[in-house]
Amino acid sequence: MLLAKRDVLRKDMQKHEIEEFLKDKGDYVQMDHLTRFMKETLPLDTKKFVASILGETYEKRGMNLDAARMYYISATHSANPLEKSKFFKKEGIAYVKAGQFDKGDDALGRALADVKLNEKVVIQKEILAVYKILAEEYLKKSRLSEAIKAFEKIRNINITPEDEKLEIDKKLLSLYERLGRIDQYLSLRKKTDNIKIPERATNATAQRYGRSAPKYNKF
Repeated sequence: MLLAKRDVLRKDMQKHEIEEFLKDKGDYVQMDHLTRFMKETLPLDTKKFVASILGETYEKRGMNLDAARMYYISATHSANPLEKSKFFKKEGIAYVKAGQFDKGDDALGRALADVKLNEKVVIQKEILAVYKILAEEYLKKSRLSEAIKAFEKIRNINITPEDEKLEIDKKLLSLYERLGRIDQYLSLRKKTDNIKIPERATNATAQRYGRSAPKYNKF
């Protein structure tokens, strides 16, 4: 009985004791223990700590929606504004990785709400980096509609440099053309007269929709 009792998490445990308990256990065993532990009536600081461990473990395993939910719990149990912002940022990143950009925006809005300008910029740079990685992954996997959404998000983040926006516009024009999104293609085309588009792309777009191809410079 004593041995069995030791092999469970207890609400009176300190953080280092919880870490020691989990140390030699695999991710899924940890998740099992922690998930059951979260159902108990825990001190707020313990619940925040346990939720953060669960969030990191879920994220490591690609279970990003579960990770986002845990980070939200950690954030709402944080009294310190910087710590609260950190967990909301983690929540937002997890939602972005899961492809749920709207929920990611909501979480990031919470992350930016009560921090100083320089801290806002740091958070935005982290999010920008996540979107860039995600957009390229979508391209490699030929998930073109999702790649478009990711590139559009990058373009609309206000700290994205203008030269990077220009490169993104080129990619978006190519993707719009490939997927036959003529209205989006022409709308962006009007805003980017300085971008050179291959004649092949413009002719293909025109032929598909029975319109005259606009006269653009070749590469």
